[in-house]
Amino acid sequence: MRNSEINSTIPKESTDTVPSNSRRMKILDASEAAAILRMDSRTLICWARLGHIPAHPLGEGKRRLWRFIEEEILDWFEQRTQVQKRPPARSIDSAIGARARRSA
Repeated sequence: MRNSEINSTIPKESTDTVPSNSRRMKILDASEAAAILRMDSRTLICWARLGHIPAHPLGEGKRRLWRFIEEEILDWFEQRTQVQKRPPARSIDSAIGARARRSA
């Protein structure tokens, strides 16, 4: 068979079935995900073991490989930053009073 015959027998992918705005799922290892979050990869793996961050283990036992999906990591980070924000103190006296209550 010639190359042209082989190419003609292979069905071409239809672009009609795939939306143009869809993104491919990007799977990251611990060092890549840690670089996105600007943290140490060992801390990220520890958080994955504890279930603090969305992660997917590969293998069984203590020495698992962890993989992270970029979109899940970014969504988790956005949700986390929204929860962590505190409203500003109404006045300086209330801010000082809150600090005094915490240190007492």
